[in-house]
Amino acid sequence: MFARIIILCFIFIATTGFGSTDSKNNVVAEITAKFSRAVAEKNAVHFKSLFLNEKVSWFAVISEQDLNRNKANPSQKKVNLHEIGPFSEWLVNTQESTEVKFSDCKASGDADVMVADCEYAFSLGGKKNNYGREVFILINTESGWKISGIAFSATGPKKDGK
Repeated sequence: MFARIIILCFIFIATTGFGSTDSKNNVVAEITAKFSRAVAEKNAVHFKSLFLNEKVSWFAVISEQDLNRNKANPSQKKVNLHEIGPFSEWLVNTQESTEVKFSDCKASGDADVMVADCEYAFSLGGKKNNYGREVFILINTESGWKISGIAFSATGPKKDGK
């Protein structure tokens, strides 16, 4: 009898609570919605509040397609480090509209750490600027889930804007 109770408890815990895919997806949906809203509203305070701190690693990995297209620009690097502060300053000061959309998000992790992998498209002035996959490393802090790292692939639009 005791063994049955233990097994039932294990099944209950394994199929409910934070370990469920729905709970993880809810966290990711909330973070990506806040990220998108802060970008669209050009709200540096809300944008920065999503991150553990301003020293979070945030890497753009430029597609081979774009590297080949931009061969005339010898300063173009495959991997580029972004910083939260300068990006949020640019966000507030750019005159063009900004938008980022996330889709096809997948989450993996537990109640303390998680990785979210999403497709994204970033638009500037109403035109797609770059797109690819974006991976967030999330940690659950005393003040809720925070982004502790980002890496994203970046492919710019083709000459026809797609």
